[in-house]
Amino acid sequence: MAGMITVSVGKDKQYWQARWRVGKKQRSRSLGRQDKMSAAQAKRAARQLEIDINRGRVTAGSSPKLSDLFTRFMKTQKQNAPGTQALFHDTYAYLTAFFDENTRIDKIERADARDWRTELVNGDLVDAMDRKTVVLAENTIRAHTRRAKQIFELAYDDEQIAGNPFAKLPATFKIVDVNWAIIDRATVWQMIEASPNDGWRCLLALARFAGLRQNEAMSLKWDAIDWDKRTIIVHKGLKQATTKKKEREVPMEPELHDYLFELWMKGDRASDRVCDGTSPSNLWRDFGVICQRISLDRHDRWCHTLRKNLASEWYGNAKLSRFDVAKWMGHSPEIAERIYHQVLQQAVREVTKQDEKCSENCSENADKETGKTITD
Repeated sequence: MAGMITVSVGKDKQYWQARWRVGKKQRSRSLGRQDKMSAAQAKRAARQLEIDINRGRVTAGSSPKLSDLFTRFMKTQKQNAPGTQALFHDTYAYLTAFFDENTRIDKIERADARDWRTELVNGDLVDAMDRKTVVLAENTIRAHTRRAKQIFELAYDDEQIAGNPFAKLPATFKIVDVNWAIIDRATVWQMIEASPNDGWRCLLALARFAGLRQNEAMSLKWDAIDWDKRTIIVHKGLKQATTKKKEREVPMEPELHDYLFELWMKGDRASDRVCDGTSPSNLWRDFGVICQRISLDRHDRWCHTLRKNLASEWYGNAKLSRFDVAKWMGHSPEIAERIYHQVLQQAVREVTKQDEKCSENCSENADKETGKTITD
């Protein structure tokens, strides 16, 4: 393959300028006026120019097959957690369901990448994963697109292709609707009372009053609770940290501390797990029974919903720093603002200074005014 050209961005008086070198000769091209084009736009234009210049410099037949590229890419992922590596394998399965694994990657163009995404959206590649779900969620499709882009970026960086065919496909996380169910504390205590065993009671309490994720609560051990400091060490002793799996300290509210301490003092435990008596394979079934006992609608991703309710309460507490809350919840403040926080009714009442009596009076007055209007 001929050496690939790298295009940089510079300034020439009032214009953005693309610059590159061919052999010993310096080349340049005007990209546009600085007052009409941002720096980001100039960089994108230079990147497109770089792709166009290099497209004819890729020697036919020199690019690797898709299977070879993926093998080489996965060698760069050895330091990542097994779960992360498994996600790349899932994406590769979708890629090979559309592109033959023996396809040379320089034959895959942007139109092909777009067609691949379209089939993901339509559910035409679902057989690749042997799953019952026909339609993938938008953010799931974006995640697969993002990983496909990473795989092909390796070939682009190594000058094996002129451009990344997945580069312009939407891959950033899309903000989802945060209008999830509100489950107040009184309802949670009803759920706890209706639970079949102490393990389930602890699971519900940890999700709603400490904000633990489902897998975090189910793997929590009693020695991770510091009764004197009133804190919980999540992922205690974790050797390899990941995006979501990092050791963190979560404070316990008084009612959670006292409840867990009471259960711990029983001393009739069969294991060191706090949520002993719960099984991942039966969670959805058992949660449905609990909801049925108290006439409550069963919510999808129920544990995540309980966690979000606590996050909204903590983020809405003016006495708590959002950075502290983000650390306790195990995510970034930016993620919290996009996904976790929802305006609660008590916050609205606090701002408007309403109480129940005021609301009733306002409603009565509104009814009277409406009656007058209709009569007139």
